[in-house]
Amino acid sequence: MASTAAIAALGWSSLVECAWGQSNCKQVKGDLSVITQPGTSIGTITNGEDLNGTITMVDTTAAGFATPDPKVVSYSQDLIISTHEGQLTATSVWLFDFSNLPAFGVVSGLARVGATSTERFAGATGFYFING
Repeated sequence: MASTAAIAALGWSSLVECAWGQSNCKQVKGDLSVITQPGTSIGTITNGEDLNGTITMVDTTAAGFATPDPKVVSYSQDLIISTHEGQLTATSVWLFDFSNLPAFGVVSGLARVGATSTERFAGATGFYFING
């Protein structure tokens, strides 16, 4: 099943520093298209400038975490965005709302940039948000 989302923001440094305007944080937007499947999902990022490339999303939980609403689950994944300038890694947590299925579901994710990012993204810190 293909799904789409938008990358809302990415901080190259901590969000606290971004709020103070004393860092090299960068806000980005892009379009994410993913073929979802159990275990590992793969997709592409377009219109994301520095983040254009592929994304690999590896489930780190066997099943979603229960929430008080039976139509909403949370789950976690490791993310790798591969671009021509290196890889940006992240650990993410997601909320998925199944209440509108089979038409569509709603997903929102928070990703914390990982220490194993490479090349241009080496040393990056902060968070980015994905909604769709």
